Amino acid sequence: MSNIPETIGCNDVHFFMQQALIAANTSMGEYSEQLCQNNCLKDAISATERLVPTRCHPLTYLQSRPEREFAETSRERFLERAMLKRWDIRSEQVREPDSEIGWYRLCAYQVPTYNKRAKDGWGPIDLLGCRVDGTPVVIELKQGDSTETPLRMVLEALAYAIAVRENWPIIQRELTKLLEDNKRITFPNDLTKVHLVAAAPDCFWKNCLGGLPKELKISTSQSFRKLLDALKDLNYPVSFVSISGDYTDPPKLAASIINFPECCYSQVS
Repeated sequence: MSNIPETIGCNDVHFFMQQALIAANTSMGEYSEQLCQNNCLKDAISATERLVPTRCHPLTYLQSRPEREFAETSRERFLERAMLKRWDIRSEQVREPDSEIGWYRLCAYQVPTYNKRAKDGWGPIDLLGCRVDGTPVVIELKQGDSTETPLRMVLEALAYAIAVRENWPIIQRELTKLLEDNKRITFPNDLTKVHLVAAAPDCFWKNCLGGLPKELKISTSQSFRKLLDALKDLNYPVSFVSISGDYTDPPKLAASIINFPECCYSQVS
């Protein structure tokens, strides 16, 4: 029996998202298909919009993070912090990207979306960045050995992107203040689009569909592609990025766009 509800509304959006987020690779295509049917994706977004919390003064979105805040075993946090140093919006030493990598600059990491100690299912954004035109980018980051699915990455990023969109006037003011006198980026007043990025080391992308037969890889990828196209039409375009380099040497970190999910089966004989 499928755990996916046939319809989705405000009362069951958390159940629906929870089930989608924990979907295994073998269910990724099924969940993607379900989201694309009968306005399910639009309904999920609308329901999520109604449930987005707003952080109230004195709480802020862009918090300072002490160097030793996270445990040494939290490799993902170390990588997030290294990526922020590599592409920090406040740094004049950040070299220009050679090509589009999903973001232009990074603004903060572990950006909270909840408004109280009881998070009610809301967590922090791994990394918040922006494009050259100031449009925000929500980045969901995974380690190379993560067993989570790209579907989970996309849906987590989508939930946080909705939170950014609903609270954009506050977040925009904080981003503008973050830049102080540096005016090289202007954040838009009217936000119509939020970019989503699923980022991970190259080994993650090679392994995420690795255990499936070619036929199932293709059908899963086609269903997932339908979901990505639907999100793009709703102004939540998704990019997939491969991260290379060592987090202990942030200046040498590199990022590149990958053609996921097609890259998982295009070279399989």
